[in-house]
Amino acid sequence: DALGRSPRLQSVDLGANSELKRIDGLAPAAASLRSLHLGWCYNLESIESIEGARQLRRVVLNYCRSLVSVKPLSACEAFDELDLTGCTGLTSIEGLAGKPVGGTEFSLHSDVLTSLSGLLPALGPTITKLDLRGAMLRDLVGIESARNLKRLVVLGTAVTDLAPLCSLVQLEEIDLCDNTALIDAGTLGALPHLNRV
Repeated sequence: DALGRSPRLQSVDLGANSELKRIDGLAPAAASLRSLHLGWCYNLESIESIEGARQLRRVVLNYCRSLVSVKPLSACEAFDELDLTGCTGLTSIEGLAGKPVGGTEFSLHSDVLTSLSGLLPALGPTITKLDLRGAMLRDLVGIESARNLKRLVVLGTAVTDLAPLCSLVQLEEIDLCDNTALIDAGTLGALPHLNRV
C-alpha cells in the first residue's frame, strides 16, 4: 500500500522476494511505470494491478512460477526487454502478440514461446541486436522483419532450421550455443557480413 502513494513511480525492482504473492499496491503507479523487475518471485500469482501500464518497456518476470497470465501487459505500447524464463505456470503469452519493439536492442526469454510467428512482426528497421532464449522455441519464422539485425543470440532453444535467417543480410554475429535440436547450419554460409559464430 505504501507504493500506492507514489503515483510517479517509474522503476520497481522487487526481484528475489520469493514469498511475494501480489503487487496490488502498484496499481496507482501503473500509468507511470517504465521498468518492472519481479524476477525470482516464485509465488507471484498476478500482475493484474499493472493493467493499463502503457509506458512499461522493460519487464523481467523470470522464475515467477505461480504466474498464470501476462495479459495485463497488453496495454504496453512497446517493449525493450521481456523475460519470461522459468514462468512454468504460463500456458500462453496472450496479449503480447505483435507488440512493437522500441530501441535498437530487444531480449525475449521465454519457456512457453514455441514460435516467433505472430509475436514479432513489429520488429522494425531500428532493431540491430536481438536476444532469444527459451527451450520451447522451435523455429525462427517471423524474424525476417528485422532486416537490419547485426547481432543475434539464439540460446538454449529447440530450433532445427536456420532458413529464416537468409534475409538477414546485415547479420555480423550470431550466438547459437545450446540449440540441441539444430540440424543444419548451412544457412550461415549465405550471410555475406557474418564474421562471428
